[in-house]
Amino acid sequence: MGYVIKEGRQVYVRTDNVQIVPDDRLEELEKAGLAQPRRKITILVYSETDFQRFFQKHVRREASGEYTVIAKNDTQIPPISEIRILIENALLKGKMNWANETLFQGVPEPFCTRTWNSSSGFVDKSANNGLLFRDLVKITRKNMGVLRTEITKLAYENLRAIWAEVFKKTEFQGQKLGVEYVVATILLFRKILAI
Repeated sequence: MGYVIKEGRQVYVRTDNVQIVPDDRLEELEKAGLAQPRRKITILVYSETDFQRFFQKHVRREASGEYTVIAKNDTQIPPISEIRILIENALLKGKMNWANETLFQGVPEPFCTRTWNSSSGFVDKSANNGLLFRDLVKITRKNMGVLRTEITKLAYENLRAIWAEVFKKTEFQGQKLGVEYVVATILLFRKILAI
């Protein structure tokens, strides 16, 4: 756990260095046999540490003050496994905004977001029924080690394998590429909020 893969559009890459081919060079490189189609993906990572903090505050209601919580069937505390699925689906369906945050509106039933007060319980005013992912770090090959402390060891090893596979040099004309994806971006969100 700790990341999701978001499918993107088809792109063409150079067969000699796996770089994405700009549109104005595509025809020339295709004729020379130096361009192959791939599916572009974005890997969205969420910090495991922050997920645990999010679960304690926004689901189990273990903080003081007034804040937004996720409830199941209006008042119940959902299990962590259901919240993980909810978070990962929200990352896949959410939209990134100008501030490099990903916003997901419309938490699906039986879940809802509500305002909680640690002293008095649920407050009458309703929340925005959404999730916000922020404090973004763009991951490159040089700073991939940042992920070691943010996600589980298994998730980190899986991402390293995907990354290594994508950047392998490929065969020239007449040979198939060994990988069908090209990673466009790996984005790490260090903050999850219920809104």
